[in-house]
Amino acid sequence: QENECLEAMVSAIATLGIPTAEAIGDLLGIEDGKGQGLKVLDVACGSGGYGYTVARRDIQAQVVGLDRRNILKIAARLANELGVAERIQHRPGNVLSLRYGQEEFDLVLISNVFHQYGPEHVRQVLGKAFGALRSGGRVVINDFVADDGRCRAVDALLMSVDMLIYTPEGEAHSFSE
Repeated sequence: QENECLEAMVSAIATLGIPTAEAIGDLLGIEDGKGQGLKVLDVACGSGGYGYTVARRDIQAQVVGLDRRNILKIAARLANELGVAERIQHRPGNVLSLRYGQEEFDLVLISNVFHQYGPEHVRQVLGKAFGALRSGGRVVINDFVADDGRCRAVDALLMSVDMLIYTPEGEAHSFSE
């Protein structure tokens, strides 16, 4: 039943992240229709919307999405809908145990992942992400971020409460953490 609920949620929110992904593309200077040929790793890609948005903007980009096998089926459907499927590779598994590669990627996207984990696992994912980067590569983290006093970032604090219910150690981490 847990898998069914997760699949339903991922399907329902499949395209909600695309405006944020577009903003990330703007911040990174990934121009629409240009062919930079970025090699992108999308960690716990979910529906794939973040990586696929990069692929739509960079018409030569190659994207590798990591996630559970059942979630990657949803991601494959969205890749087809967005017309980028031929430049997408999926690697099924748990992001904590999967190998990310060594000095292989120009960009690593980690979106809405860290609030599911405690500090030790966050460091583990970050270590693997930075190890997967080529020289000059970038890691983009998009997530709920709590303020250090844990009193102002209401959305992040509500996510922390939600994670207390659904995960063994997840919470919205602060910038200093």
